[in-house]
Amino acid sequence: MRPDALPWSIPTQKLFEKTGNIPAEEHRTLIQRRVEELKDEICALNSLHNSLSPINRLPPEVLSDIIIQGSSESRKEGVLWIRLSHICKRWREVALDCAALWSDISFLKPALTSVMLSRTKSTPLTVHIDTAYCQATPRTYDALSGILSSSDRLQCLTIDDKGKNRRLQLRKALSRCTTAPILKELRIKSRGDNCLRSGFLKGGAPSLVHLKLSGCIISDWNAQVPLGVGLQILDLSAGTVPFQPRPSGKDFLSSLGNLPLLHTLRLTLFLPNDRYTGHPALLAPIVCRSLRTFDLHDSPVLISKFLRVVHVPDVQNMKIHTPHPFRTNRPDFTELLTALHMSWKSVLDAGVRELRLVYEPLTAFHDVWLEFDGPVGRHHSSETAHTLDLTGLNVQVDADTVIHGVSQCWTLEPLQILDIDSIMVAEAWATTLRDLPNLRHITIVGVSMLNFCNAFNKEQEVAALTQAVPFPALEVITLEETMLPPELFQKLPKALFYRSLSPPGFKVVISHCSGITEDKYQLMGNILPHVEVVWDRRG
Repeated sequence: MRPDALPWSIPTQKLFEKTGNIPAEEHRTLIQRRVEELKDEICALNSLHNSLSPINRLPPEVLSDIIIQGSSESRKEGVLWIRLSHICKRWREVALDCAALWSDISFLKPALTSVMLSRTKSTPLTVHIDTAYCQATPRTYDALSGILSSSDRLQCLTIDDKGKNRRLQLRKALSRCTTAPILKELRIKSRGDNCLRSGFLKGGAPSLVHLKLSGCIISDWNAQVPLGVGLQILDLSAGTVPFQPRPSGKDFLSSLGNLPLLHTLRLTLFLPNDRYTGHPALLAPIVCRSLRTFDLHDSPVLISKFLRVVHVPDVQNMKIHTPHPFRTNRPDFTELLTALHMSWKSVLDAGVRELRLVYEPLTAFHDVWLEFDGPVGRHHSSETAHTLDLTGLNVQVDADTVIHGVSQCWTLEPLQILDIDSIMVAEAWATTLRDLPNLRHITIVGVSMLNFCNAFNKEQEVAALTQAVPFPALEVITLEETMLPPELFQKLPKALFYRSLSPPGFKVVISHCSGITEDKYQLMGNILPHVEVVWDRRG
């Protein structure tokens, strides 16, 4: 059928009828005009069709929430504008009118920063500027200064000025922000900047719940640190400042006593270094009852002093780290454990449930991880576990100091899991650990396995006379990630033979170890017929 015979619309049919009756160029112009008209009709019909789809019948508020959720990663990558150019017209119109979508201000491109600010209307602002990824140009500074001048809209402010490139004039910029009534989160990282001396937030930030300062020189604790009764997270770090001024014990304890909602406290090289004189804490320690996460990175001496005057009865996770500058001396390990017990008594009185000890041979430092059953009188579960992480401890070359110190200051009777990646002599196995009534799982990495065997061999004679079974609750011994010496395959079966005759039954697991062959594996099984020996054949 000829095209001009098809049932076209009347305007199109007339164009077919004019073929040969008017000049060709005039005809082409009319046809092109008709094509544009049809394109407009098709576009209008497509828009009408799309508007009737179920998702496009959603109200703009719901569409806005969907777009905000879907664009969270795009905002972090600075490609939000690209993603928004690939959605339909109605969605794009909703997105452009959604002030909350643009309120998380990006500084990757100054032009984009200006556009985003113009679209935020009066919405609260979230500002994150990192000089490692954006240039600290005059335009960037002007944009930041403009935002800080409108501090009544600031909800979250994060400034990382530790980049290697040109730095921001933080002190001058922050001076524009003297009060922030709705500011909830404040994070500032700098490289030894006096930025807080600018009068920043001198009028207060009553809504602040999260405060993190790193590398900011704080010469006046009471005037320069915006603390309020609603604060929940406090993270202070000296950063790379070599001689960071520290708050006095009196001022710092006074501040802690006025933070009833504080649940997370992290202090890095920030503990007071005086004697806490002139404060009633000498008689009545500060009790932080809401605190759940507690991290201290500092000198063991300063940490011990601090723990004696700050009690944290309900902390769930505590980490104490000794940085490199303080590892040259050998502090009194018992002193630190005693101070910990004073601060965290309700938890530590319940005793240690799990203990993992790792020795770093290159640095001669120990890391100790402990889990507790406490607090006393409360139900224990994996979700409510209380943990203590001690890292960078400069104690003796073997693990005896740690094990002995913990057993003297706290109780090991509830201990169920023991993981030793260090050198521990036979005496420690025989005197401190052999009678623990609940010790079920022992993992040994390295040569301590031979010392364990020697302790067992010595105990055979004692056990035969007293009828006492060493390690009475033992279920699993794991040898892990080590080179097994030839003599071990004689000593270990001999050491375990007497214990294998008494309930409960236990098994030996050999995991990721070298030095074992199929013959040695079979030999162990033959000597210990009542013991399940498991070898993963990976070494």
